This record gives sequence, structure tokens and C-alpha cells, in this order.
Amino acid sequence: MTEKETKKTVKNIIIGFGKGGKTLAKFLGQQGEEVLLVEKSAKMYGGTCINIACLPSKRLILEGAAGSDFSEAVAGKNEMTAQLREKNYQMLAQEETVTVLDGQARFIGEKEIEVTGPAGKQIFKSDRIFINTGASPVLPPVPGLKESKKRLDSTQAMDLTSLPKELLILGAGYIGLEFAGMFANYGSQVTVLDHSPEFLPREDDDIKAAVKADLERAGVKFILGADVEKVSDEADQVVIDYKLGEEKLTAAADKVLVAAGRRANTADLNLPAAGIETDDRGNIKVDDRLRTSADQVWALGDYQLFKLPVAAIPKAKVAKDSRGLFKALVDPASGQILGASLYGLESHELINQIALAMKAKLPYSFLCDQIYTHPTMSEAFNDLLKQ
Repeated sequence: MTEKETKKTVKNIIIGFGKGGKTLAKFLGQQGEEVLLVEKSAKMYGGTCINIACLPSKRLILEGAAGSDFSEAVAGKNEMTAQLREKNYQMLAQEETVTVLDGQARFIGEKEIEVTGPAGKQIFKSDRIFINTGASPVLPPVPGLKESKKRLDSTQAMDLTSLPKELLILGAGYIGLEFAGMFANYGSQVTVLDHSPEFLPREDDDIKAAVKADLERAGVKFILGADVEKVSDEADQVVIDYKLGEEKLTAAADKVLVAAGRRANTADLNLPAAGIETDDRGNIKVDDRLRTSADQVWALGDYQLFKLPVAAIPKAKVAKDSRGLFKALVDPASGQILGASLYGLESHELINQIALAMKAKLPYSFLCDQIYTHPTMSEAFNDLLKQ
């Protein structure tokens, strides 16, 4: 019997070691159920947040604000993420019925996947399959951008060993702005280009004006309405040719960071082989219970999202710091809070209340309906979580 003809049957298969995947694997393992968790990169145990997004970026941001040396901050960040990866791996490895397998998974049939990794190719069949593959940065189709050796994505930007003296950022979205502020604090001369003539077009006027003013005070320069036409490496710099209206201009720097959004990591999964439907951006179509178009296959992801600008909170105005945004993700079925992103005054304290509610499995309405002292930042939960 050939290797391809040899099939192993597993009760549960989870593709991706992200937050949803690892939490589900741990839960099923504690119930004594057999779980195979497939992750294509050993450097991504634990998922995007701890390895290449939330935690490492916030660590570098705080270090920059404190005046730390960039190279030393990156080294400290790498040590932190390595420890977190190991902790996440051990969390699952200690479960007798959970197996973590390195490799790229792809569907080869209904409820059947092929995994290609260090152990070669293996085929697995399962009663239930859960997809948790996350997203990766989008690369715009700008001539010369893909070929540039000076090009960075958000992951590569956090792994630099030396600080760029000059940095160009393509994209004035949330990721681009976060990195703009961070690198400016470390001492880089940062210029942000965006095709939209309006800064943060989906945000309230007062919020976006405050954000832009804060970043400009930090030394960040914005070029809005820029139509980028070409990217080229010249000597020790990267050069960007762009247009503002009919005027042709150029900008140069040591590095260019591409922050043009993210796209679902589904292209390599061969989803049609399992009858799994996607939209035109590669996002898997699911119902309100995260079921895909294939029987007994789920795609892990978000539910209900609440947002509140910090400028709407009275205490923020009293403290003269109205920067930021609060967000909370809620499961509409159970009413429980799945997670939250708090950017603003006293976020480090408020997140503890969110964590307590999550651990106690309290519905979001519990926080929403509380009577808080006034004026405090915690009373923001009255407005953040209201329907």
C-alpha cells in the first residue's frame, strides 16, 4: 500500500494553532476526545496575536515610548514570543489525546486532508474538521513592489535588527498608523502614503483629527490621495514614484513597509475538494454557527462587534486624553464576550473587568447594565455594550 493510500482516522482535526484552534483543542482534549492540530509553522504556535501581532507590537510600542534602544527592544520581544510559543505548545502537548503536527494541510476530499511536512505526506480522515488558518498581509499589485529587497510586511518590520533612519509606509489604516507611531518614537523619519484623500474615512471626524494630530506631533508625515505607480530599489534606498492629482512625485527611504490590509489564508487549502464555498476575497462562507457549506466542517471566526470612540467617554475629556477606541466581540448565541481591544486611557485596568467577565462566563449585558461611579473610564461599558 502506498503512502497516499494509507489513511489515519481522527475524530477531530483542527487546521491552525491560533486562538480559536488552540482553545478548542484544549477543550476537546479535556473531554478525552482525540484531536489532531495541524500548524504549518512551528514559529506560529499560539497564533498571530502572540507571535506577530498584538503582543509583540504592543511590546515594541511601549519600549519605544519609554525611549528604549530599538535593537534591544526587538531582542526582548523575540525572547517574550519564544516563551509564549513554548507555553502554548506545552498547553496542548500535556493533553494525552491531542497531537500537534507541523505541516501544510490541504483538502483532498470530503472530510479528508493531506498534510505535507517534515514527516513527508500523510493523509487523515475525520468526522469533524475545524479551519483556523488566520490571515496574512496583502501585497498590492504595484510594479516593482514584490521584487523590492527593501520591502517589509508587518511581521518583518518587527524582526528588523537595526532601526531604519527613514521609513515609508504604504497604507494609513490601523496597522500602518500603529507602526508609524512606533517607529517615530524610536527615531525613524516616517512618511505614510495612502491612496485615499481622507484620513481614516470610517472614523468620526473628531477621532481622526485627534489621531492625525498626535502622529504629526510625533514627527509622522502624511501624503494622502497618493496614487503609487512604481517601486524600485536604487543603491541603498527604495524609491516610490507616485502621483498627487496630475503631479508626478517621488519619495525615498531605507525601507518601505506595506500595510495594505490582510487576506484570509485559504488559498492553499484546496477548499473546493471538500465542497467549501468562499467569497471573492477567499473568506470562507459560514452560517451563524460557523458551519461551512461542507457537512461537519467549521471555520472559526468572529460574531457580534461593539465599538465606542474614547472621545465619547466623559472621564477621557476630564483627563484631557480622548484618543483611542474600545471594541468588544460578543457571541450572539450565548451573549458571552469573546474578546476585546481597548485602546485608550486606563485600558490596562479596564481589560481586567473584561477578563473577569469572560472567565466567569458572564453575559456582556452584566457589564453593560452595571452602575459605575462617575466620572470613570469603566462607565464606558454602559455605552460600549448597549444594543
